[in-house]
Amino acid sequence: MHTRPAVRASILAILVAATLISIVPPSGARGSLGSGSAWAWTNRTEPQAPPAAAGTLMAYDSYADQFVFFGGWNGATLNQTWDYNPSNSTWVQLHPAVSPVSRADATFVYDSTTDRFLLFGGWTQRPGGAVHRLSDTWSFSLALDQWTELHTATGPSPRSDSAAAYDPAAGDLFLYGGFSGSVYLGDAWIFNSSSSTWSDLPQVGPTPGVRSDGRMVFDPLADEFVLFGGNDYSGPNLTFHHLNDTWLFQLTTNRWTQLTPAVSPSTRDYAVEGFDPSLDVVLLFSGYGNRTILDDTWTFSPSNGSWTALDTVTVPPGRYAGVGTFDTVDGLFLIMGGLGNSGLLNDSWTLSLEVVPPSPVPSPASPAGSGWLVAGTLVGAGAVLAVLAARVYLVSREQSGK
Repeated sequence: MHTRPAVRASILAILVAATLISIVPPSGARGSLGSGSAWAWTNRTEPQAPPAAAGTLMAYDSYADQFVFFGGWNGATLNQTWDYNPSNSTWVQLHPAVSPVSRADATFVYDSTTDRFLLFGGWTQRPGGAVHRLSDTWSFSLALDQWTELHTATGPSPRSDSAAAYDPAAGDLFLYGGFSGSVYLGDAWIFNSSSSTWSDLPQVGPTPGVRSDGRMVFDPLADEFVLFGGNDYSGPNLTFHHLNDTWLFQLTTNRWTQLTPAVSPSTRDYAVEGFDPSLDVVLLFSGYGNRTILDDTWTFSPSNGSWTALDTVTVPPGRYAGVGTFDTVDGLFLIMGGLGNSGLLNDSWTLSLEVVPPSPVPSPASPAGSGWLVAGTLVGAGAVLAVLAARVYLVSREQSGK
């Protein structure tokens, strides 16, 4: 059994403060919010951790101030359940009496209305290597260490790689698109927490179109979902066509609005995203685009519709199909795992605002920028490995030429 600390008041205080003050990067800022502070990555990898894998699932429990991690692919699909405590950087494998079938690239969010995690779909690799898309819905209680299958009367068709996020005020999980195993999808669904039912959601006006592997977060301040990127499979001969478009969706009108920022991250899918409500910014890291595993970090401000690239001294290894989400109690964006240039990863990193002292003047023996030259060399050397790694992962999960 897990006891939940009394952090509800802290969460509410953060959200109330966020509605009163919106701190966003000034135009052209590179990784700083306020004088003397900057975004910084910290390596929090521990010896005891989930296995290296891609396509894993992770969500953050704001009541318990803990993360739950499930599934993934490391040559076969997995169904292990893990708990991560950010206060002491420890992973603990849980052993529920019943677990969902192994899977990767499923929808997984935390439902704060009922204090449970919600899982839908994904793909599973059966003995012999055959890949099968899923359409089952499950809930997980961290307090009880218990998975429960929710037998809904209707729901989305079998799929993986959907974009999804949770609206705590409405108690709704919003799911968009995905991949059926043969076609890309562009439908929208709502799972209501109170009734535990799925509803097909009509969309009014232009939509983002069919796609998978995009990323979506919910902005509680603007009461809207933010969708970025993905892959619509519309390239020549039905090959990759990565995207870098930004869309907003509001449940009150069922309408999408496409934004046209002056600057955007490059085209990609499989990025890692989170939302920081205290600063009202979307955080984005890495992904896969143009046959390259990426390692850049960005913020997006819904209040002014602008993307800002962050320059951080330390950069986690590039990856795609990793997982990440934002810790509202500790003010940390946690990422974990994925597929990098060196293979499958199980490292953990956090991104947060830190006070940064003035940089010393570089000595002649250590010219400024030398570290970036080394990093650039490593990235160049890993380009071929990136393409090969991507092919292995995608062939294993799709077996359909995606």
